[in-house]
Amino acid sequence: MPQVSAVQEAALCGNVPWLGRTRRRRYYNRSMSTLTITLQPSGWSFPTDEDTTVLHAAERAGIDLPSSCRNGTCRTCICRLLDGEVRYRIEWPGLSREEKAEGWILPCVAEPVGDVRLDVPLAFSHF
Repeated sequence: MPQVSAVQEAALCGNVPWLGRTRRRRYYNRSMSTLTITLQPSGWSFPTDEDTTVLHAAERAGIDLPSSCRNGTCRTCICRLLDGEVRYRIEWPGLSREEKAEGWILPCVAEPVGDVRLDVPLAFSHF
């Protein structure tokens, strides 16, 4: 199973100039917890903390997930949660009760509660 590379590790610590001043300042020397997000079918895994959305954590690791609005309304990022649990930054994201019961999540507003495994066939890695 692929893990985070040295370049991705540097990006997570804020040591890469192309990340931009805001991100670098926010994540510089911030310790990461032991939470892991794994994407299927690629098998890519990357670390995160419980206060970061799944979408943002993927971006920090150099992985693009489908996205548009980043506020839980457009549903571009919708994917299936295979294992684990998430909580939402907003009270009622753009999912029906039935979709939630079937395991669909919106990574742009979902924060992992522990390790999670997601089905995201359109994920793209820059590394």
